[in-house]
Amino acid sequence: MTTLNRLATGLRGLPIGQVRLGRVLYGTTAGLLALLVVGKFFLVLQDAIPDGRLAFDFRVYADIAQQWLNTGAMYAPFQLAGPYVNEIYVNGGVINSYPPPVTLLFTVFIFAPAILWWIIPLWIMTSMTVYWRPKAWSWPLIAGSLALLPFAISIAMGNTILWMMAATALATRWPGAALGLAGKPILLPFALPFLRPRRSWVVAAIIAGALALVTWPWWPDYVVAARNGAIGLGLFGSLFYYFPHQFLVLVPLIPWLATTRPRAAGKRSNATSSATAAPSATAAPSTEAASTAG
Repeated sequence: MTTLNRLATGLRGLPIGQVRLGRVLYGTTAGLLALLVVGKFFLVLQDAIPDGRLAFDFRVYADIAQQWLNTGAMYAPFQLAGPYVNEIYVNGGVINSYPPPVTLLFTVFIFAPAILWWIIPLWIMTSMTVYWRPKAWSWPLIAGSLALLPFAISIAMGNTILWMMAATALATRWPGAALGLAGKPILLPFALPFLRPRRSWVVAAIIAGALALVTWPWWPDYVVAARNGAIGLGLFGSLFYYFPHQFLVLVPLIPWLATTRPRAAGKRSNATSSATAAPSATAAPSTEAASTAG
């Protein structure tokens, strides 16, 4: 008997369900794709470290925060003077294309350990993935999406898309967290799947309103800077400048859609059925007692 025949005979002799070949296949594929993400990350490091571009985006955000602390201005003079192209540093000023509350987030990391900029969003995404316990078929889909999209370079550069992905991940459990996508206004359409009545939207609206009030003096400057930037880039450039990074915010939806956890609606319906059945069950003895007494 050949080795393959022995293996086939052994597998047939195992109880059904003890070996899940589908899970093995999906897990192996996901692992290989995850290795591809890691490989891409190290390729980025190989190019970025010699050029001094490692964590480049994060350092730009830190410069934005420092510009605000030093001058009281969240937006550089060249952004307010007229249309401009998307250059990062001009005449000692640093470009800021984010709404004012996001600058507050940048400022936190002037004082907090820089490593938390990466740890917090990655931990949120991982925790939500574990929470939803996605089906095996989704594992390669998650890993493949991260491999095809610019996830590795986003980590290496410290791009804010990591925080937007974390907002989407949180929104799968608390829909109001999708309001965090307003940190990159071009991503707001991706909040539409979460527009359903939930208490978390009230909490999110209160937080967003408080942040808007705190940063109110800088909103007029933001409107001017955003308008000038859009004119400078043009319609096509404005729409596709961030492409394809924006599709990364869809990846945290995969574990949610492929969850093996019971849906809340199902739980509520079961609870309702139980509550309805309970009075019937208690009413039965009373009826019997009444007929006995009669």
